[in-house]
This record gives sequence, structure tokens and C-alpha cells, in this order.
Amino acid sequence: MLYRVDSKDHFMWKLKNIPFPVEVFRIEVENDQIVIRTTNNKYLKKFRIPDMDRFNYKIKQDDITFFHHSCILTIMYSKPKEIVENEQNTLNAVEQHAITMAESNGIPEV
Repeated sequence: MLYRVDSKDHFMWKLKNIPFPVEVFRIEVENDQIVIRTTNNKYLKKFRIPDMDRFNYKIKQDDITFFHHSCILTIMYSKPKEIVENEQNTLNAVEQHAITMAESNGIPEV
């Protein structure tokens, strides 16, 4: 099962129940998709990064890192500076909106 758990500076995916050693995995970029495959041909997964598509950025092989621990393969992709800034601006706008809504409803600020 592949699921996404981003951090502030990285797009991150975790792939659970993967018993193969890290040496078996190849993580590559093909046709602007991240491709996870094993050299023993037991696993293949392709996926895009919608955030990168939204900004019309190409995925770069050099920005991908991965590691394997406790049958979980973790894949990380460094977020471009513009995406990090956009996410921070969006978060600030949401927080400001929440404060404004709370004040207009008479809810004291915490």
C-alpha cells in the first residue's frame, strides 16, 4: 500500500509491507512520473506528483531519495522553493481566515 505523508520540505510516500532489501529497489523518473520497481520483477508502481504538475515543473532524478526500514520503503522528493513558499502562504491565509471568522463570531483568540 502506497500512501503520501508530506513534510514541510519534501513530498513523501511510504510503501508498506515490502519485505525486499533496499538493494532490490530502483526508483527512477520516466515520462515525468516516479517509477518504483524491483530488480526481481516482484513490484512495479508509477505515480505522478500533482503539485509539480500544477506548477508545470519536471521531476528530477537528483531530487529523489529513499530508504527502507521495518518493511516500509520511504521515498522523498525535495519540494521546489516556490511550492514551499506557496504552501506557507496558503497556510497563513487559512490561519488568518480562521482568526477573522472566530473574531466575527465572538470567539476569543486562544
